[in-house]
Amino acid sequence: MEKVPFDDLSLPLDSYGEGSVGVLLAHGAGTHRGHDGVVGIARALQERGLSVVTFDYPHVVQGRKVPGSPKKSLAAHQAVVEFVRPRFDQLIMAGRSFGGRLSTMLSADGVPADALVALGYPLHPPGKPDKLRIDHLPDMTAPALFHQGTNDALARAELVKEHLEPVGKVAWLDGGSHSMRVKGRSDAETFGLLADRTRSWLQDLGIGRLGSGPSDTIK
Repeated sequence: MEKVPFDDLSLPLDSYGEGSVGVLLAHGAGTHRGHDGVVGIARALQERGLSVVTFDYPHVVQGRKVPGSPKKSLAAHQAVVEFVRPRFDQLIMAGRSFGGRLSTMLSADGVPADALVALGYPLHPPGKPDKLRIDHLPDMTAPALFHQGTNDALARAELVKEHLEPVGKVAWLDGGSHSMRVKGRSDAETFGLLADRTRSWLQDLGIGRLGSGPSDTIK
């Protein structure tokens, strides 16, 4: 297992695939790199020709359930970006919820990436639609794809349309929750759809030579 030195910690990495186009997939605030949702997305992307790297934020390594200030998580995330960047020709910063938000914040801070993918961007805390997490979004320096569930308690649809559509591409997951799950549909099917849409969008951007294979037009 690879590990990234950060402060007095070592952040573990898992890798999926060995292609030239890499996706650094960050987990959500309350999960970890081995969470079934993270692993499921990583494998679905790998099956579509992308190389994926996952990692744990410092609070996970320290045995805490949730992160504190985003500052340390941001610094750790950037350290992992810099560690994995040399192995890829092109790098996509991606993440679920908290990890997707931090990916967009790094881009806004000038950390280079070829694209950004947020799976369930946490636009506001649950039940607090007035507490929007949007100030940095216009400063992103890479094209962004936002996968948003229509039943996401952390992203009201009208606010997604108002604040995310102007700064990136929004791909709606009909019936999807914040965790990117759909009632009555298997995770494999849902994660496959998300991976298809991501791959199709990256192809449209001209990223990598991903070849032919499963694809789905973003709706």
